[in-house]
Amino acid sequence: MKIAGIVLVVIIWILMFFVGYFFASSIYLPIVSIILSIGTFYFFRKSSRKLAIVLSILTLFVFFGVIVTGFEEDYCWGKGEEAERTGLKMVIATKEDAEDLKGFEVKEGAQIGAGFRSHMLCHNTFNFPEALRENYSFIK
Repeated sequence: MKIAGIVLVVIIWILMFFVGYFFASSIYLPIVSIILSIGTFYFFRKSSRKLAIVLSILTLFVFFGVIVTGFEEDYCWGKGEEAERTGLKMVIATKEDAEDLKGFEVKEGAQIGAGFRSHMLCHNTFNFPEALRENYSFIK
């Protein structure tokens, strides 16, 4: 029972990392992570209280790992999608764009995708606390 349960928890952690990478800035990720942590505790509490506590805490650490590894990418991907929803598909690269996107061989005056531009510029100017506040508006 314990070994099968531990294997199940590890599989859940792997799934959290995989799915969490793509949804790290979603408000549902912390809610699901807390529910999984509480569920892990209740699943293991009868067989071993210490194991239940350790696995619950590790589940929360996995959540924080997901946030650290995937939040910026998911957040900036969303910024690119926002830019595309404006209806503007292509923009002409400015001198600043050429400098900021140098690694992508963007030249001044070239046409680049509006979503690509917003996504990559977001990475260049990413501020984690500010992005958290913007995403989770209840954090002041």
